[in-house]
Amino acid sequence: MSVMRSRFTFLRGHYFFSMVGIIGILSFISSPQPPEQALQKFVEILHNKDVASFRSLIHPDITSDKEISEKDMEGFLNRYGGPDWKLESYNIDRRLQSEDGKAVRFQATLQYGGKKLSPRYPDPATLKIVSLWIYEENRWWFERALDVSCSVNFPGQYPTPDQEEIAMRFQAALSVLDSIGLPGKEDLLLAAPVERGSAATYIKELEKLYPQERGAKGLAWNARGVTTFLKGSVKAHGGLLERFHGDFKKGPRDRLSPPPWDMFRDYVEGAIKRAKRHEKLGEYKKAEDIYRRIISFGRQVLDEPGGLQFLQWGIAFQKRGAEELLKLRTTTSMEPQKDIEAFLRLASRRLNLLATALNCLDNMADFKSLKAAIIASRRTGDANFRSWGINTLVILSLRGAPADHETTESIGTIVRTTNPAMQKLAGEALLKLEKSNSGALASFIERQKDWVLTHQVYGSARTMQ
Repeated sequence: MSVMRSRFTFLRGHYFFSMVGIIGILSFISSPQPPEQALQKFVEILHNKDVASFRSLIHPDITSDKEISEKDMEGFLNRYGGPDWKLESYNIDRRLQSEDGKAVRFQATLQYGGKKLSPRYPDPATLKIVSLWIYEENRWWFERALDVSCSVNFPGQYPTPDQEEIAMRFQAALSVLDSIGLPGKEDLLLAAPVERGSAATYIKELEKLYPQERGAKGLAWNARGVTTFLKGSVKAHGGLLERFHGDFKKGPRDRLSPPPWDMFRDYVEGAIKRAKRHEKLGEYKKAEDIYRRIISFGRQVLDEPGGLQFLQWGIAFQKRGAEELLKLRTTTSMEPQKDIEAFLRLASRRLNLLATALNCLDNMADFKSLKAAIIASRRTGDANFRSWGINTLVILSLRGAPADHETTESIGTIVRTTNPAMQKLAGEALLKLEKSNSGALASFIERQKDWVLTHQVYGSARTMQ
């Protein structure tokens, strides 16, 4: 075949073709095989789960290099084929041609219905397969599945028992967090003395050093970046939000990247390695200073109004430093370390409660988090949980909810559930917030809507692998 390898490449079953450019909607070249005929063949293959015929339909460059295996083809047909799915419609969405005129393609959508996924969802589901085809040597070849999506109606009535249970768990977690304080100030007695200035320049330096210094075993104790990290950790101002965005971007013009939490974690561990070396040499004061600086770095993170992820990571960093400080003190002092032990208990409790509350908002399957999200969205004065509650409501209102885990596993792709009444309820909760809160909150809700409508919220489908 004359197809050149540079015209399309394949990466773990998700294919990406690279051409000089794509232009407009073009008419097809005159061909002996109409596109509809190729689609009809594809429909028959899906209906019969015919692996051999599917192989002959896929472009030879793909099958000859074994970039798509027999097992991949069988899996695709088993997930999305069979007589239970009934073709309802097909459409040729667009016609594409490269600027050099050498590659001609079309994109098509097949819509199926009729299959019942499980007793939990008694209504028939809808399956959509968006595919891309390439024309060569007087015939159309299947090039890739661009997207596979499945949706089904969820018949529950608000509030369901699951929604009640999750909302109750969410409120219980928030009640305890409100009573013990978040993030609290108990760490100030354990942290290193604060120095004037911002850590922003040190963070910028870490971003440059990290790709050079990280290895399979993390960072070395004597890495230059570890020294930089420890110097910046005691500055009065962390400066993270000067370089990174918070839990949510401020808008389409916000070009900041998310915080590199893995980088910070690795430098914390690198600093602990350095402290351990000091311990072996009997330099206990130097080791203690490092552990206190790690606690100080956690405070820098906590002081940034970035959101729940900043709270989680800040407390986790402080807990890590305090754990090592307790070990050192226990080894070198006969006195009880009740202050450190009390702080560690509080840090662990806060982390567990934060994880519980976030899981309640993240548990969106079958709209389970709807009531908890409404509660969170009404928390005036709490920008952290309120933002996540609003984000959850926007997703549920505009995109529906994912199906339960068992159904998703059985069909091999994300199954989106719809429930008009619950989606309307989520939308009304947002509308009420927008009407009663002008300015920043209303703008935040609109930005969340824009983001959800332009992104694939529930992840990508398994196509060929």
